[in-house]
Amino acid sequence: MKADLWKANILAALEALAGLEKQRWSTEFFPCPTKLLCQLWDDTGLNEFFKRGAVFTPALDAAFMELSELHDKVDLEVSISGLHMDPLWHQAAHLATKIAAMLRDTPVLPNPSFYLE
Repeated sequence: MKADLWKANILAALEALAGLEKQRWSTEFFPCPTKLLCQLWDDTGLNEFFKRGAVFTPALDAAFMELSELHDKVDLEVSISGLHMDPLWHQAAHLATKIAAMLRDTPVLPNPSFYLE
């Protein structure tokens, strides 16, 4: 996978997590919270990349780790409306927006294929 496509996939997943309004009305866009989290952490490989060490900049990596910690605290078993009343989900959405902005301004590693074996 090319670095620009990898970055675009991460940005798309972050934007989906940040899109609270779309999550409220679109089951196609937001089938379930677990799917959104999987798109970011599993489908892009970020979980594995962070296990290997630094991925982006120290500030961006720290923000991703903060987002991961928030996601770990959210009760994903509640209804969609219950999830949208959860302040942690709102915090995570706000942080996803911030991370997306940071990522847009950050070049990807010269060889992300190292991570995408």
